[in-house]
Amino acid sequence: MIAKYKQVAEKIKDHINSDELRERRLPTERELAIINDVSRQTIREALDLLIKDNYIYKVQGSGIYVSDAYFSAKNKIALVVESEEDYIYPELISYLKDAMRPYGFSLDVHVTNGRMTGLFDVLNSIKEHPVRAIISIPVRSALPAPFESAYSELEKMHIPNIFYMDTYSYIKDIPCVRFDDTFSAYRMTLDLLKESSCLYGIFLTDSVCSHYRFTGFIQAATEKKISPENIHVKWISTDEIREYRTLSSIKCLKDFVRELTSESNKNVSLLCHNDEIAACVCDLIDKKKDMPTIYSFDKSYLSRLPEYDFVSFAPDKKEMAQAVVKQLMAIMSHDKNDPVKNSYSLSVTFPVSF
Repeated sequence: MIAKYKQVAEKIKDHINSDELRERRLPTERELAIINDVSRQTIREALDLLIKDNYIYKVQGSGIYVSDAYFSAKNKIALVVESEEDYIYPELISYLKDAMRPYGFSLDVHVTNGRMTGLFDVLNSIKEHPVRAIISIPVRSALPAPFESAYSELEKMHIPNIFYMDTYSYIKDIPCVRFDDTFSAYRMTLDLLKESSCLYGIFLTDSVCSHYRFTGFIQAATEKKISPENIHVKWISTDEIREYRTLSSIKCLKDFVRELTSESNKNVSLLCHNDEIAACVCDLIDKKKDMPTIYSFDKSYLSRLPEYDFVSFAPDKKEMAQAVVKQLMAIMSHDKNDPVKNSYSLSVTFPVSF
């Protein structure tokens, strides 16, 4: 059984994190004892525990105050993201900031640079400098890594989390707002197969959402009875995508693209995991040859550049950002003892718009 003073400490934390606390100063020990229906000795033990955790501090003759970090965190939401300047992220950040503004929250951006070590550093930083809640865009979500314990520790600190765009395969109790990847890939592949019977696909090995997209890709090919010898799949990693960013070329794709555009291949189609891969394929294709029909995900600025001949799909990103914030507010408003608080039923998926 949890000691009484620890239970009271958790109640005081809840009070600090609630919307009821408008200033940094807490009630007196006597008032806290009355509010919690316990002895002042129990209150002192609870406060000592919170002081030890740097949650509060006492000023002799003045009162009990919430520490700077915890009080300022009341109106801050952390966004854990690969980059704030590259690819789709500036647009996502802008929409999230707009969606958060009516609720009175600001967005703190934490960059992982797409690395697991970067994510560990960010989560540890948030533990040291807490925020009200976290929106996370997962890093290499299909690979095993001990992130579950890190998120559990933050949950114990009453810092809820929601995943955006992707989710980890081994974390089941944190909701997510993402593309309806399987259905969207299925629809896109069916559309590609209207004029093609030779199907190519490029997917990411270390991304859960890419695995979902591969499932939709195969479902559509199977439904249209495409023979296995006419289905060609290439799996690449996030590191190889990073190579493209720095060298404008993914070496492992050269042979695959050469096969894709060979003289024997006519009316072929290609589904790419995202616009970065689609752009790389376009860079590698000999412009003298016929371009395959290429579909991709994300609808980034790359899909609008005239030098790249591919079509990209994504849900309404503004609507998705609003859904992320709405779901996060729902999680934050639930009773701490409500088992529905972090239920996976809060997860939301969006199909791409055709």
